[in-house]
Amino acid sequence: MVFSSFLTTAEAAAYLGYGLRAFRDLYKRYSLPTYGPRRNRFRKEDLDLFMAAPVTFMEKSVTLRRSRKSIV
Repeated sequence: MVFSSFLTTAEAAAYLGYGLRAFRDLYKRYSLPTYGPRRNRFRKEDLDLFMAAPVTFMEKSVTLRRSRKSIV
């Protein structure tokens, strides 16, 4: 059985080469999965996937606005 290794926020920031504050902004913006009772742990596998393709971690919900003008 293979166990994933979990990193704290500071360890994850260092693993990716970011400062702590920049990494916090990054994981909130890109909705990186968090683990643990306080949601302050990250899996290395998720971080590697994020660095390979960050777009896959963006929020998928998009709100489209329609014009209120009616065509007569």
